[in-house]
Amino acid sequence: QRTTATGPVGALSIDEAYYDSSSQQFVLYVRNSGSGTVNITTAYIIKPDGSLLGKVTPTNDTAGHHDNAISPGQTKELYIKPSPAPSSGIYTIKLVADDGSQVTTTVRVH
Repeated sequence: QRTTATGPVGALSIDEAYYDSSSQQFVLYVRNSGSGTVNITTAYIIKPDGSLLGKVTPTNDTAGHHDNAISPGQTKELYIKPSPAPSSGIYTIKLVADDGSQVTTTVRVH
């Protein structure tokens, strides 16, 4: 009998992350150094007190498109617009892909 690995094929990292106060959204540069293409499906925004600010689908441009597939070796710019807009503090952003890959970062909002 043969078995196959069924775990995540993506290996995600965040090259840069910041909050753009003019557009009221988080901007993340996400890299996939894994062996297969992954699709970022969900972003969790956690407030400084540990409670959930929101769960949103990231977009890949300011027009709101959802082409969040990241090929192996590719870096993609993603936008996360929480509602309501966050107040100042340090927020945790957790990205989850359709294969189960995850990555977390913190971003300071001024």
